[in-house]
Amino acid sequence: MSSANGFEAEVLEFLRDDGRRGDGERWGGHVSAERVLSGPGLVNLCRAVHALANASSPAREPREVTALAERGDKFVIRTMEVFCSMLGAFAGTSH
Repeated sequence: MSSANGFEAEVLEFLRDDGRRGDGERWGGHVSAERVLSGPGLVNLCRAVHALANASSPAREPREVTALAERGDKFVIRTMEVFCSMLGAFAGTSH
C-alpha cells in the first residue's frame, strides 16, 4: 500500500512497525492492500488512527467500526476517510 498524504503515511508506518492483529501476529514490515482494504482491515485502520491520537480503539469487529461512524465518532470518521482514500487509490491503480 502507498499513502496519498502525510497522515496516511503515518497510519501505514504504525501498521508496518507497531501494528499487530488482534492475535498479536506481526506483519513483517509489509502492509498489503488486504491488510487495510477489508473488514478486518477497517479494524486495523481504526486501531491505527486511534493510536496516533493517543486513544484506544473500542472497535474489535468491522460492524463496530461502522456503528461508531454512524454515531459520529471523530476518530472513526477519520478512519473511514482513510479507508475510502486508500480504496480509491488502490482501485485507480489496479488493472
